[in-house]
Amino acid sequence: MNQAWHLTNLRTNAMVNPLGVETAAPLLSYIIEASARNQRQHFYQILAASSISSLKNHIGDMWDSGKVAGRATSNILYQGQVLTSRQRVYWKVRAWNELDQVSDWSEPCYWEAGLLHKTDWTGAWIGQGESWEGNRSVVPMFAKEFVTADDKKITEARLYISGLGLFEAHLNGRKVSENYYEPGESDCRDTVYYVTYDVTEQLQRGHNAIGILLGNGMYGNYEEVSTLTGDRLRYSKTDGLAKSTSWQGLYGRLKTIAQVEVTYEDGTVDTIVTDESWVFTESPTTFSGWFGGEDYDATKEVTGWHCAGTSRDNWDQAQIMEPPMGKLTARECPPITIVESFQAASVTKLASGNYLVDMGRNGAGIPEIILTHTTPEMAGGKMTLYPAEVLTSEGGADPHSGIQYIEWGIVYNSYIVGGKGEERWKPTFAYQGYRYIEVELSPELADWVPDVTQFISHLLRTDNDIVGTFRTSSEEINTIDTIITRAIESNMYSVLTDCPHMEKLGWAEVSQFMFNSIASTFDIQAWMKKFTKDMMDSQEESGESVAIAPEYQRITFLYKDPNWGGALVLTPWQIYQVYGDSTILKNAYPNMKAYIAYLKSQTTDNLLIGYAQIGEWGAYDTSTPTDFVATCAYYRIVHTVAQIADVLGHADEATSYLDLAAAIKAAFNLAYYDAATGIYGSGSQASYACALFSELVEETHIPGTLELLVKAIEVTDYHLSTGEVALKQMLSVLANYGRNDVVYRMVTNKTQPSYLYFVSQGATTLPEYWDMARSQNHCMMGHAKEWLTRSLAGISPTSPGYDSFEIKPYLPDDLAETEATMKCNYGMIAAHWIRDITNKQLTLKVTIPVGPEAKVYVPRCGGANLRMDGQEIAAAQDDSGSYYVVDHVGSGTYVFSTDIVA
Repeated sequence: MNQAWHLTNLRTNAMVNPLGVETAAPLLSYIIEASARNQRQHFYQILAASSISSLKNHIGDMWDSGKVAGRATSNILYQGQVLTSRQRVYWKVRAWNELDQVSDWSEPCYWEAGLLHKTDWTGAWIGQGESWEGNRSVVPMFAKEFVTADDKKITEARLYISGLGLFEAHLNGRKVSENYYEPGESDCRDTVYYVTYDVTEQLQRGHNAIGILLGNGMYGNYEEVSTLTGDRLRYSKTDGLAKSTSWQGLYGRLKTIAQVEVTYEDGTVDTIVTDESWVFTESPTTFSGWFGGEDYDATKEVTGWHCAGTSRDNWDQAQIMEPPMGKLTARECPPITIVESFQAASVTKLASGNYLVDMGRNGAGIPEIILTHTTPEMAGGKMTLYPAEVLTSEGGADPHSGIQYIEWGIVYNSYIVGGKGEERWKPTFAYQGYRYIEVELSPELADWVPDVTQFISHLLRTDNDIVGTFRTSSEEINTIDTIITRAIESNMYSVLTDCPHMEKLGWAEVSQFMFNSIASTFDIQAWMKKFTKDMMDSQEESGESVAIAPEYQRITFLYKDPNWGGALVLTPWQIYQVYGDSTILKNAYPNMKAYIAYLKSQTTDNLLIGYAQIGEWGAYDTSTPTDFVATCAYYRIVHTVAQIADVLGHADEATSYLDLAAAIKAAFNLAYYDAATGIYGSGSQASYACALFSELVEETHIPGTLELLVKAIEVTDYHLSTGEVALKQMLSVLANYGRNDVVYRMVTNKTQPSYLYFVSQGATTLPEYWDMARSQNHCMMGHAKEWLTRSLAGISPTSPGYDSFEIKPYLPDDLAETEATMKCNYGMIAAHWIRDITNKQLTLKVTIPVGPEAKVYVPRCGGANLRMDGQEIAAAQDDSGSYYVVDHVGSGTYVFSTDIVA
């Protein structure tokens, strides 16, 4: 047994070896890998120790769980000794099978506590001063030299740091990490994130220097930044800035707090903190706007600004700043990093004399320019880079692509050449959505002829692990999946943004509607828990949950809607359904109850009348009543909180919410269902889809309502007419009620509005609207991705956390093959079906991880028998007679096959 099981992928709070953990009782997870079939854990034991030596000796001085019965391998609550600040905990696990045979211990891993108490922070917030009158668009750089003992060995060193809006930390001449836009966005009236870095290898004995750059980010996106731009108006999203005093602290002056702790071999510790001994000056980044772009002047570079021994006599003294309103809190989700880099596809000279750089595809990130053999004569020459998603009729970059109105200003980056030979530059505190870059050169650079080797596109996103793949025999379907995935990645930043250019805001509805689509490819457990915290922080005292979180902007006519605010309830519920993590339900439950109480106060006879502002956003058919869509969402929220109350053991509250849900359902059907015709709402696709998805249709009326939905689709020649709310719901309803044939015709429709119309128009990411107006990089309409994995490949959970799941693929007549993988908390699930017309055989190869059991549905294809690994087996059929059903399939890889009979 010791060699048969391998326990791998140990994680704490869904992260590998995290630093700066603040959760008192983190969640521990692992995966069992086994080659034998039908393996299942019956017991496990976790040891947690204060030292690696103790752990190697099998001493769990922090926690010994003992031999615990259960098959769960994830979300195991640490129940050991209370942690102290900075404490590192090493842990390992072993497990027993049904024969009581025990595995080897896993390899050890660890987590490290952050600064758990306010008093652990001994430094101060510093900045340029509360009343500093300099140019707030310029990035300041702060520095401090310090000395470590030259007669002691440094055993470890940590940098604990935060910055508002954004920071980039340097130590002894180089960046502390390759992460971007630290520490992450938050509603800093409640929460301000800090980051922990291991800087042991970057310190040196004796003289050291730390440097910090501060960028504006969203926190510094005040109106002044858009006016201090030099020769032209820079775009800045300020039309939704709130003017009330309640917004104080959400925007503000740049500031940072940092603490370097150096531990020596003898146990002594040196601590270096931010205080008035720090100095600052302007950096070469002469403009930094979260929306408008970034300017860099290489002639203003300060050599060695972040190194020891540099003269800083003409720098200004840092000032003690007012602390932010929010609590300093460890960020417990992955950082933003560069995940892909590629060279430009082409560079073309335009009639204007500018150059058009085509990166080959759309994305969100930053361009890098590479200059070789620059000369002193070129110094001061300026390159202006205009990013764009689309081109003008003249073939140049469209200056207002993605930002809608040219009078709002334009987005650009610029670089002034230093003339020092080899030069490379990319923005530090700004990113854009773009495919094209138009390059304008000043006269000093007139002789420079750029080529593709001098432009690199770096795509960034939150570093959520890729856990899923998808592929079919149809390149058209593969391209649909690709453009949706790219749009997801382009908006996977500190929050799930709506777009990487015009707004960059966390519109909340996308998190709940697109959750399954995103989770089919990425591990988003930790990231979505962070977004839930954003929702909790942005909730109003009245209990109202708003549309954007953090609420850096309030579009006053688009912020009240339960499909948006309801993410406070529905996104945590999705986290529980996909990952089995109930801690987020417990944390957010009081907020959920407050939101329901608020919504109830806005109802008339149990209907949300005149409250919602957004409704069926982006719909082709605008006839669906907003109140109808809102009341569907209200019912879903109440019914879901009843289920959450039940999970959390609040039986009385669960009953109360079920009673309220029943009253809403009765009122809804009385108001919106025409018993004579069977029509719901306006009779639109959205009307039937929302009612069915929300389970508001009485059981006896479901077949008729489904039939009317299909007819509403047929009359549009299988084109959708919904917006983002009902699109996900329509695809899900049709799949759940056995009409994947209708979904397939819609997904593969080639004329507008459709996904393949986007592809035919050259889209490389998913546009915002079906008419391809405005943004070319939104993921909000990407719900086909969920259907591709859960229906076409057929992988779908049937209980929270994939404790059980089914594999039930749909086989369209014109598709030969589909393959998908999805790594759940137990391990890898795979489904691969091939329809071999030549040999008249269907094969379905499945992989089940150790832990859960699956129900496998093998399409019959007219065959009279079912084989597993080439041997005929007995199998029942489902009610429709379309599938063989093999239940209780345990871990392992299996190949099912059946004959194809015409």
